[in-house]
Amino acid sequence: MARIYDLPTETLLDIFDYLALSTFRYEYIAALLVCRQWYHAGLPNLYQHIALVSRLGDTSQLPTFYKKNNDLDLVKSMTYHVTQSHLMGFAIKLPKASHRLTQMISLPLRMPNLTSLSIIHVVHAGSKTYAFPGAELFGVLKLLPLSVTSLEIDILDRYMDPHMDNGPSEEHICTAVSPLLLRLRHLRLRPARCCPGLFAAFDGCSTRPISPLQTLTLRTDSRLTGHRRPYYPRVCARNTTYSQTDGQVNTPGAELPIPQNLAREAHHLWQDGAFPHLRAGYVIGHQPTNNDANSLPPATPLLFTAGTTYDAYKIWDFVSNRTQTLPNRARGGSSELVMIRALNNVDYFGSEESIDKAIEPCPWKQNTLGCRQLSEPLLALDSGFESLGMDTSGLMNRDTAVARHDVKCALWNRERQVGAFMMQARRVEGLNDDFSVSEVLPRGWAEYQDRDDSKWRIHYVGTGD
Repeated sequence: MARIYDLPTETLLDIFDYLALSTFRYEYIAALLVCRQWYHAGLPNLYQHIALVSRLGDTSQLPTFYKKNNDLDLVKSMTYHVTQSHLMGFAIKLPKASHRLTQMISLPLRMPNLTSLSIIHVVHAGSKTYAFPGAELFGVLKLLPLSVTSLEIDILDRYMDPHMDNGPSEEHICTAVSPLLLRLRHLRLRPARCCPGLFAAFDGCSTRPISPLQTLTLRTDSRLTGHRRPYYPRVCARNTTYSQTDGQVNTPGAELPIPQNLAREAHHLWQDGAFPHLRAGYVIGHQPTNNDANSLPPATPLLFTAGTTYDAYKIWDFVSNRTQTLPNRARGGSSELVMIRALNNVDYFGSEESIDKAIEPCPWKQNTLGCRQLSEPLLALDSGFESLGMDTSGLMNRDTAVARHDVKCALWNRERQVGAFMMQARRVEGLNDDFSVSEVLPRGWAEYQDRDDSKWRIHYVGTGD
């Protein structure tokens, strides 16, 4: 047993790496106390990645860790999980809520080697949600330490916009994030609202600034709240008015949806050399079902059968100049499964949250302790889509979903009948694809309404050749 104290440092580090990424936190601390050598070898791993949950209680993680005055120089990445109990405190004006947020803002300033910061809004499906105060969020961004090069903000559609109730305001999340584009290397932003003002830092300069960004992901969709409708600001940094209902720019000649506008503008900046180091850049939106024939690609034979149009994730890759469309639909029922069709026409099933994670080409991974970081393999890639694709590791394939949940799908029956795929994911060149997804009848097939039960059915009528 005495020989265990003389383990090589490399072996010790491997052991501590394993313990740090597992749930064995108490075993990790116990190992540090074995001897002085183990303590000095394992301490950096203990503090390297920190995840704190913000609650109002004085004994919760955030206030407890805030009292520390030593070893903060060892922290490399920090993840804040902002809970509903904390945000409820703002709604009812509890002083503790503001005090906790002050701790969130000031704690990173005491970490000289902090390089990555994540702010995640914890939302549970079906539960009441409270908003993140916009002014306080801007305070976090304005006081972001210069050492931070990777930033993730995922607050869904829940923060209080300062100008929503008090008229137009100069303060807006886009203006707060925009200057950070000139010093961050990695950014994942999922705000309540987003507009082209995000790129205002590149305007009004005789010489265009150069951004060191290597990865940029802008998500304009919300998840887990049951509200897939996009939200956009009434006023952005460029004083452009946006609609709160349809997400269209209310100015003559500006007819593109906001996410598509963002992707096009980012692509133009990339072409002009504003992002010379950017290897992966995406704008991700969620397009709801639209039965309007004008919303479908040209010459699409539109089916009238109930339920033949689909929601779709839109992924605009503004570096490769491509648009990917992934149709999806909630199965319904007690299992709460969602189906998504990948580019290879394979169907996958999972919860809304797992689907949400799977479609992101440039993911930030969360370990068992809640610490979030940019996926390491991505840092070695030259491009995003071909190398990463959709991460299906957390999803079920069709056979598994049928066996476990007895999944049935009318689409599959129709596809078996015609012997072809009637609904397909697609990837097209350019950033102009804003069309919906619908089942498409192959040539020679037609739809008719059954006289007996008035249901729409399909049958083969021939090609007429």
